[in-house]
Amino acid sequence: QIAGAFLDVTEEEPLPKKHILRDMNNVVLTPHAAWYSEDAYREIREKAVQNIIDKSKGLTPKYALNLITTRV
Repeated sequence: QIAGAFLDVTEEEPLPKKHILRDMNNVVLTPHAAWYSEDAYREIREKAVQNIIDKSKGLTPKYALNLITTRV
């Protein structure tokens, strides 16, 4: 049983005003940019650059989300 959820992404965006998730007390909805902070913004750029460096050295990128696309 799930007690609640914090959702940053939904299948349909924006979520329709009459969607059931909007009326649930145990669900928190945030805009897709809810991850943003100065630290997070810097970190995501650093990890992207590290992936490029790793790939250019023939290594598997440490922060790859989908390893299939990194083998091309």
